Parts: sequence; structure tokens; C-alpha cells
Amino acid sequence: MKYILGILLLLLATGVFAQEKERPLVQFTGIIHSDDSVHAVVPYASIVNLSYNKQSVTSNYEGYFSFVVHERDSIRFTCVGYAPVTIVIPEHINNKSYIIPVLLKPQIFNLPAARVFPWATVDEFKKYFLTMKVADDDLAIVIKNLNGASRQAMQQGLARDGSESIANE
Repeated sequence: MKYILGILLLLLATGVFAQEKERPLVQFTGIIHSDDSVHAVVPYASIVNLSYNKQSVTSNYEGYFSFVVHERDSIRFTCVGYAPVTIVIPEHINNKSYIIPVLLKPQIFNLPAARVFPWATVDEFKKYFLTMKVADDDLAIVIKNLNGASRQAMQQGLARDGSESIANE
């Protein structure tokens, strides 16, 4: 009786620890295109295997990708400016290679206009505006330089060359 009970316990324990049979591997390959009228290649898209430890890869600059997955895995394709797409790998693939073109739909968000102010409040702007020193225009600069006192001051500050020294004596 002890032996029968021991054998039953052993069979029960092995049934509890039995693992699910691993699904067959498939080589998953494709090129990612935009789903608009141009069908442009989408470079550097992120590809995540949602069913297998969130394994991730990236397509190359031509949108090409190739990696190994299991049958019935869910694969998510994402890229900035495009809506994410999820694809499920089918079962019972004959040649263990699954090749598809992936189409990502452009996703456009219109954001509200933002107004940027360098001052925190309207009062700060008024204070700065009223105390601001406005640069002179060309006419004001000419008038200031032709003023007699201004010319005299500039003449005193300039060094004389040999011909001016002789002419003034």
C-alpha cells in the first residue's frame, strides 16, 4: 500500500511540474512602410515582442527588420509620428519563415498655439518698456557727430600725425 501511495504521489508531482511545450520558432522578416499615398520607408522603428519578455529590436535606416519569434507571439511596431500597430504571428507556418510588409499609419496631433512672453506679468513689461533706452537712428548719430563741441572733444582725443603738426604751427 505504501508503494502504491508513493507512486501516485510521484505521478501527481510530475503532472504539477510539467511545463507547456515550447512553441516553434519562426524567422520574422519585413520592411516597414508609411500607410499614406507615398508609402515611404519608415526608418528606425521600434519593434517589441509583447509575448516574449518584451524583447525589442529596431529596424534599420531602410525600414528592414529580421529576428526570431515564436508562433502566436504578439509583435508591436511603434515610431514617432505614427500610430502603433500590433501583429500576431500565425500558427503552423510551413517553411518557418514569415515575411510581411508592415504599414504604419501617420498620426498627426494639432497642438494649440503657445504664446511666449519674456516677462512674467504685464506690469514687468510696462516697467521695462518705459525704462528702455532706444538706440539712435542714423540721422541722430550724424547730427550728434557734427556738433561743434563733439567735434572738438574728438579732435582732442586723436593723435596727430606729422603733416598736421607742421600745418598748425
